[in-house]
Amino acid sequence: MSCPNFLRATPSRRAGLALFLLSPILGALVGVASLPAAAQAVTTREVMLPASGRVRGAAEDVTFSGQVRIQSAVIPDVEGKEAPVAEITVDFSNVSGKGVSSRAAYTATSSVTLHRHVLPSETVEVQFPYYPAGKPLAAQSALASFQVYNGSTTSKSVTISTNPAN
Repeated sequence: MSCPNFLRATPSRRAGLALFLLSPILGALVGVASLPAAAQAVTTREVMLPASGRVRGAAEDVTFSGQVRIQSAVIPDVEGKEAPVAEITVDFSNVSGKGVSSRAAYTATSSVTLHRHVLPSETVEVQFPYYPAGKPLAAQSALASFQVYNGSTTSKSVTISTNPAN
């Protein structure tokens, strides 16, 4: 069975298809390159903050400790019509818990990314899963909170508490 003429890949059709597929990418690159430098600037910051707290779990209370990595980027509106947006990534991979009564190890390995309008000051609350080591199907959720100033500067620590939704 032969292919209809209009579907055959001739060199000119291949070039046209490549240009068609690449045009959105090229347009975006040209658009960004033509913006003023101030509109392209993204302010980024990364900090490691001590985290601690106690959570009332289904089977037992769990105490948490460790370091939370917070990465933030303030992204300006390229047209200058909207307030800048903060992209905040909170990584719990260096936080662990211990059961108060059983002394069992608990794991918290997630990472959460938020997008928010930049405010002078706000409290950020992030839910994250935790579970007994090796038993991810027994996951529960906890709440971490910290302050953010101007979209990137943070408080000096992260507080972990029971998620009120539990």
